[in-house]
Amino acid sequence: MDKYYSTLEKNNLKQLDSLKKQRDFWKEQWDAAVARGDTKAAEQFEENYKETISNLNQLIEESAQNIQDKYINAIEKIFNELDRKISNNHGTDYLNTQWELMNKNADEYLDTINTAFAIQ
Repeated sequence: MDKYYSTLEKNNLKQLDSLKKQRDFWKEQWDAAVARGDTKAAEQFEENYKETISNLNQLIEESAQNIQDKYINAIEKIFNELDRKISNNHGTDYLNTQWELMNKNADEYLDTINTAFAIQ
């Protein structure tokens, strides 16, 4: 998963760079059309500029989500490794079950001992 998220991050950065260049290009074209008084071209360039801005914003949101997923994955990996090391590769769920079983057996043993003492 680490490789997947790293590749995704690199691709997002390349796409962001491309969209920024597109944004700059359409802004320049729009400004030039306005300067020469070509309103029809200016409207088209403005529309292209706004669409590029929208795509850029959407990609920024997706990139942020991907980065968040990448770090969540890294944290989960750390906790899973810690879980394995603490529990000698059994998992803390297994240890918890064993602990509960030991407590149950101890309680039953004490109940048996207390009953035996009560009989005497």
